[in-house]
Parts: sequence; structure tokens; C-alpha cells
Amino acid sequence: MEELERLKERLRRKVVVDEDLEFLKRVELLSDFIKLDPESGPIMEHVENRLNQRERILFYLFCVKAGKALDLWDRETACVEEIADKLGLKEKVVHARVSELMKRGLVVNVGAEKAMYKITNYGVLKVAEEVLGKLRR
Repeated sequence: MEELERLKERLRRKVVVDEDLEFLKRVELLSDFIKLDPESGPIMEHVENRLNQRERILFYLFCVKAGKALDLWDRETACVEEIADKLGLKEKVVHARVSELMKRGLVVNVGAEKAMYKITNYGVLKVAEEVLGKLRR
């Protein structure tokens, strides 16, 4: 019986994903490109010309989640108005791009009364794979 429990524990450590730990590993991977201000949120000017609109929105939501994970603020979501303001985009454009990101499973709307968007775990993987490659060039 002890052997069975040891095997289960060893397998749990190998196969069970700790989403918080995995996310922080990706934050570390992208740390050269993430700029967070505890008072005003993610700073995005340095990636403006290197990413397309969808990638910028996805990276912004990644940074919002990173700030929450690092205990800089209490939320991991953003509304269209905030995203548009921070990225210098029109709200109509943000709505369209967020809709595309939602269709691809990269972003979800978690708001009840007001639409609030959050990056999905799949979105986090895409940021780590695709956006990192573009930022490193």
C-alpha cells in the first residue's frame, strides 16, 4: 500500500499542472518585455510597433494577469475602454479584435453586467509561443 501511495505522489508531481506556477514561468520568460506600473497598470509603448492589434491586446491581457499574479493589483481582467485607452486604439477596433480572440479561444468575457475580458490558459500559451518570437526579433 505504501508503494502505491508513493507512486501516486510521484505521478501527481509529474502530470498535474500547477497553472499558477506555469503562468509565472511564462511571465519570467517574457520578463524582458513586460513593464508594469503598480498604479497605472501595464505599460505598452515599447511593443507598439512590433505587434499587430490582436497580439497587442492579447499581450496587454497577459500583462494584466501578470500584475495580478505578482500582487500588484486585484484583477486579471480589462474592459474594452481600458484596452483601447492603453493601446491607443479605437473602442470599435478593440471590440472587433477581442471578438476574434474569443473565437480562437484566447480570451473570454467574464463580466456579468459589463464586459470584462481575461486571457485564457490557451491564450497564455500563444503569447509565450507567438508574441515572444516577434518581440525577440
